[in-house]
Amino acid sequence: MASTMSVASDLYHWAKDDSSRIQQIRAAFDSGISAGALTKGGMDSISSATKNGVTMQKMIGLGEGERITALRTALAFLDAGYAPSTRTRATF
Repeated sequence: MASTMSVASDLYHWAKDDSSRIQQIRAAFDSGISAGALTKGGMDSISSATKNGVTMQKMIGLGEGERITALRTALAFLDAGYAPSTRTRATF
C-alpha cells in the first residue's frame, strides 16, 4: 500500500521539469478540495457493497484525504525545488 510521501515523491519526479505536469497536479489538487473537502460527504468512499445478491469489493490504496495530502506535499516540494526525502533530521 502506498503512503502519501511515496506518492508525493513519485509525483515530484514525474513533474519536476515539466510545467504542464505541474499544472495537472495543481488542477487535481483544486478538484480534490472543491469536490471532496468542500462538499458534504465528498470524502466518503465505499469499499464493499451488495446488490441483488452480488457482492463487490474494492481495495483502496489512498483515500481521498490522503490523495489530497500527497498532491499538496508534491506541490510544496515542486515549489521549493527539491525532492521529498525519507530521512529526518532532529534539531534542538
